[in-house]
Amino acid sequence: MFIAKVAHASHDSMLQKRTEGISDPNQNAWLTVETKLALNFVDSSNPLPPMTVLAPASAGGPPRWHALDSDGWQFPLLDWTADLRTKFTNGIQARGESTWNYQFLLITPKDYEDLDVHDFKGGWMVRPNVLCLFRLRIVSPVASCNAAQTISGNLKPHSTVNVVRLDPTVNNVSRTAAPASDTDKRLTKPVGTFNGSSWRSNSANFDDSDLWKPAHNTIGHEVGHILGEDHVMCLKNTPLPICATDGNAGTTYGSNPADPSDAGNIMGGGNAVTLLNARPWTNAILRHTWCFFEASMHTELPPRRLSLNDSYEGKSVF
Repeated sequence: MFIAKVAHASHDSMLQKRTEGISDPNQNAWLTVETKLALNFVDSSNPLPPMTVLAPASAGGPPRWHALDSDGWQFPLLDWTADLRTKFTNGIQARGESTWNYQFLLITPKDYEDLDVHDFKGGWMVRPNVLCLFRLRIVSPVASCNAAQTISGNLKPHSTVNVVRLDPTVNNVSRTAAPASDTDKRLTKPVGTFNGSSWRSNSANFDDSDLWKPAHNTIGHEVGHILGEDHVMCLKNTPLPICATDGNAGTTYGSNPADPSDAGNIMGGGNAVTLLNARPWTNAILRHTWCFFEASMHTELPPRRLSLNDSYEGKSVF
């Protein structure tokens, strides 16, 4: 087995291929992108100023901890229990990994030979394509893996995500000011529960309901950001001009796109993974090979093959 590893700021990657004498000439190579997350469970025993503030409770009750989302809304918090921390850890790992794992295949270029292997039993020279895999490792406070299972061999996180547990009985929230980028200038608003209209998550701050929102795969979206994905209209070959100054503007989600499918993209307002989202793997293979590989969503596409006799005579169908 041939293995090459490359470290990156937001993830590690590993390129693997079988060596000579492969038993299955239809076996492609593998490119695994792995990111390691630390989860910081924020509550009254673990506050995180300035995101968390101790504010008076409603109806003249005692002060309680609130957390500010990215639009400045203050949400009352509940404390985490050990069982809920475990449930969230397992849930984010499964949801984030399944969203991005085994979605793409990279087509090996005609002029790239380093992945070629000989299948002596079948008499073929085989040029594998590259399957794109994803591993999401939770490394703190309780690791979902051990160091030996990681590409780097250590549990140092690439990113830390703060996670708050919201009080689902709260019907209204307030804020002291609206961010300049927020077109909603209200200072109070009603909120929903687990329906995407409550806490405004981002790639560094989640809430516990992100696992259960049926309308949008928030975890998959934010893990995409952690991997370096922009919003869908900023992933285009010609991004919207506003992407240069405000990558979080509403139009970057594809809400008014020329192509209606943009709004349904995982990095827009939907859940669909498309070829626009292959960039973490096309960038990773470039770091491994210094060559551009075209991405495909046909993950079952087999390697190309040429008989050894034709290969020795200099023929090529690759």
